[in-house]
Amino acid sequence: MTTALLEAPFDLFRAARSAGAPRGRPATLEERLEGVWRSVQADGRASCPVCSGAMRMEGGPGRCGDCGSTLA
Repeated sequence: MTTALLEAPFDLFRAARSAGAPRGRPATLEERLEGVWRSVQADGRASCPVCSGAMRMEGGPGRCGDCGSTLA
């Protein structure tokens, strides 16, 4: 994943807390990123973990069209 400058604070774990993780605990960063990676691989798209924009597969890595973050 590349770095991105955020104009407003964003809670990376907001979705993770609402979705939960095994045994009802909050998801770790690794679990959160792994979930996004699996979604982008399976569906060709996912919600960006940095800005919540649309992340799509681009010949290997997932790339966010809004903030430019990549996940590979």
